[in-house]
Amino acid sequence: SALGSRINSLELLSPVQSKLKFDAPAGRTVTVQTSTNLNSTWTDRTSVSVGLSNAAEATVSVPTSDKTFFRLVHPN
Repeated sequence: SALGSRINSLELLSPVQSKLKFDAPAGRTVTVQTSTNLNSTWTDRTSVSVGLSNAAEATVSVPTSDKTFFRLVHPN
């Protein structure tokens, strides 16, 4: 079966920067998106090529907000 994408950890580096560690299918390019409200538009923050280990990480700069939601997207 196909491996889905999953955020394993989120580390706050500063009020406007976070590091995500995640699993995703090898060989895919995964885009990290953020939103301040689950009902609002999602914004692309960075794209990462996933290696053969299916593990990757990304450092993401985000605007200052009371809350930030993260998601991973990749083409099928």
